Amino acid sequence: MGFFFRKLSPENRIGFGKPRKKVRKIEDCSRSRMIEIVLWHHLNDREQKEDGASLTTSGGNGYYVLQWAALNNVPDIAQYLIEHGGNVNAIDNNKQTALHWAAVRGSIAVADVLLRNGTRVEATDINGYRAVHVAAQYGQMAFLNHIVAKYHADYDAPDNDGRCPLQLAAYKRFADTIRLLLFRDASQGRQDKEGCTPLHWAAIRGNAEACTVLVHAGTKQELVVKDKAGFTPVQLAYDKV
Repeated sequence: MGFFFRKLSPENRIGFGKPRKKVRKIEDCSRSRMIEIVLWHHLNDREQKEDGASLTTSGGNGYYVLQWAALNNVPDIAQYLIEHGGNVNAIDNNKQTALHWAAVRGSIAVADVLLRNGTRVEATDINGYRAVHVAAQYGQMAFLNHIVAKYHADYDAPDNDGRCPLQLAAYKRFADTIRLLLFRDASQGRQDKEGCTPLHWAAIRGNAEACTVLVHAGTKQELVVKDKAGFTPVQLAYDKV
């Protein structure tokens, strides 16, 4: 889908990746397609259209109509799909559920529909991302706080690379999301598989606000922790000057 981020290698820390270009155009077209399919099924009371599109099965690209409903935050359509057999825990080719897609846009209303109907709040995709990781990467602070407060999502869970939402928010430079996670008592000293803490990632991006928030909330120890390449956050920040 292109919503999520490519792996970092120790040799090349150029970022978690970027969304594909022209995503807006693709999403808008797919939203129209989603509504068309829903209305067609409502009027014809069948399970499949002639081209094989279905309310309960994925298309040729592996995506479900429910995922598009989640991305575009249309809870009424999401509810309709679920009532007509849509699987709230269905996964696409990247093992992403509709809740992952809801997290991209901060679609709280759809998230409530999904979670009330049995979506697993801790479902992971091929990168080990849960909805909390996705929300952190996109700066969807309200969504993140909502699923933590109401559905007890684990805000400190690591992904496959050992990165928690705080590390992802630090890299993506979302200072308010960082503040929320620190308020929730997320671990500031956690090191990922590269040995990087949230402060390392903020320093790598050279983001003064993110670094300031983390330093003020932390201890001197975080300033001198070395990653696996032997660098402290202070050294990484100095390289950006």
